[in-house]
Amino acid sequence: MKLIYLILGVFICATFFSCVNTKKYGSVWIPKGQSYFKKWQGGIILAPADSMGMYRLNQGAKAKLKIPDGAPPNRFEITFIENVDGKETLLNKYELTGLNSIGYGTFFPRDDTLVSLDKGYIFQSNTFKFWEYRPVLQALSVPLKIRPRLNDSTASIASSSFNVGFAYGFKLTKNIYRKYYYSKTGSSPYSLLNNNFKKVSFSPGFFIGPTIVDLKATNTTSIIKKDRSVAALTTGGYLVVGYNEINLGFAFGMDKTFGPLQGKWIYNGKPWFGVVVALDIIK
Repeated sequence: MKLIYLILGVFICATFFSCVNTKKYGSVWIPKGQSYFKKWQGGIILAPADSMGMYRLNQGAKAKLKIPDGAPPNRFEITFIENVDGKETLLNKYELTGLNSIGYGTFFPRDDTLVSLDKGYIFQSNTFKFWEYRPVLQALSVPLKIRPRLNDSTASIASSSFNVGFAYGFKLTKNIYRKYYYSKTGSSPYSLLNNNFKKVSFSPGFFIGPTIVDLKATNTTSIIKKDRSVAALTTGGYLVVGYNEINLGFAFGMDKTFGPLQGKWIYNGKPWFGVVVALDIIK
């Protein structure tokens, strides 16, 4: 019963902290060289004096990202947590006239004019890159485990069994965002074709969960006469590398069996290492 309470407690705590600290967009790190836009109001609202500038960040800076109310869902509003005066360079300045959907503030990307152009009538914005660091709760499976040799009479073995555990750790993600447009004539107006996110992440952490182990005469020093499968608890640490929704990695840990044969299994509590497949539960 104690082990059941332990598993339940770890799951509740991990879920609570993931829900509290995990946001789709929150505090991020915007790297050096990233471009973004600022718009400011002229002497008369929406007068020709309204201007917008394209800036480049000369030093990395902390910021918060969000999609503002009423704005297109493909534009980020940027609020720098630290002062970036002296850390940015104005690249281009544009005069704006009439009504438009850009709004005021600092943002990426522009909604009315494209920064770069591909061949044909498919257009793309320039990329927006930022780093996130946040807690993460994952469903984790170890489909392959390698158990090192214990002595001269036992060889290392590879095993596979059913196991799905809960993993809690921290994820560092590099986000690369770009918008694609379509135009029948190759000139304005443009229609949004697609948003594209590329994400590369690194997630270290720990895991706990149930598993099944096979007991045989060869791995119980001939204590049992008939092969059987028994429940066990698996715990350990992991490092997962992710690309978009694919998460693969490496894990190490140990398994402990239950019941009357507890401790008779020669690999009980002994270290193993293996391959990890993970899926984010809370994003």
